[in-house]
Amino acid sequence: MRPLKSLKLLGHHLRDSLLSIRVRLTLWYVVFLGLVLVVFGAFLYANLARSLPRQIAHDVKVEANQLASTLNLENGTPTLAGTLNELPPGMVVVLYNAAGQQLDTSDAHQPLPALPAALQAARTGVGSTNTARTPGGNEWEVVTIPIRNNQHIAGILQVAQSDAQAHGALDQLVVFMAISIPLVLLMAVVGGLFLASRALGPIDRVTRAAQRIGAEDLSQRLHFPRNADEIGRLASTFDDMLDRLQRAFQLQRQFTADASHELRTPLAMLVSRTELALERARRAPEYRLALEETHKDAVRMSQLLAELLTLARADSGREEILR
Repeated sequence: MRPLKSLKLLGHHLRDSLLSIRVRLTLWYVVFLGLVLVVFGAFLYANLARSLPRQIAHDVKVEANQLASTLNLENGTPTLAGTLNELPPGMVVVLYNAAGQQLDTSDAHQPLPALPAALQAARTGVGSTNTARTPGGNEWEVVTIPIRNNQHIAGILQVAQSDAQAHGALDQLVVFMAISIPLVLLMAVVGGLFLASRALGPIDRVTRAAQRIGAEDLSQRLHFPRNADEIGRLASTFDDMLDRLQRAFQLQRQFTADASHELRTPLAMLVSRTELALERARRAPEYRLALEETHKDAVRMSQLLAELLTLARADSGREEILR
């Protein structure tokens, strides 16, 4: 039974903790922050997924035009020797002769997608830009430019770059967000609980003070600084309420004491006359006289009670005494 009772107490404690304002504020803050981070991450991913292919296409065109303008021609035949400085990572350059046969390449281990239509168009002097997919599944942005020598087609230059690095960057972004977002949310939970505890700590002080104050002792006060914030106004209002309650209890005690003092004499006289009349058998005139005296005392007590009630209402502000 005792373990079961301990489990019930633990369950009640957890429920109370989850229902506390600081926990609910922290949870709402963390949920809102998580939604913001997820939306921001999705927007960033979509923007990069759209802009990276455009950037790759632009870089390939710029690099192809630069290489075409600086390409060496030896005996009317183009060569890559001395023209390849530092290519961007993942970019491949291939040089063909006028017949479309490969002469040289910057990376013999990376074959480009076959684009016979582009090579055929370049043999007629027409350049082109194509997006092709290799058997491995990578997409390549390929720029094909004819190389001219004295108005003749001396060769064909192809510059290409795959989207592997773009996908790698996007994958790294996903991994980064998958690691960073939970860490940020964990820090938000810790920080949110700390800030909520600092912000709601004065309310706990108000609660503990309210639990200590009872009808027997209304002299305790919170004595909070009278700040302009919500907590300061709450504490000030609580102290003012205690002042009013203390005055009301004092008036009640004073009224009780006054009523007891004023009613003691008529009651004592009423009891003594009654006892005197009942000590022995008396004649009818004597009983009548005793009843008349008792009636006077009862009327006096009734008037006294009415005056005390009027005084109590005046003290509470419910009735005004005319002088």
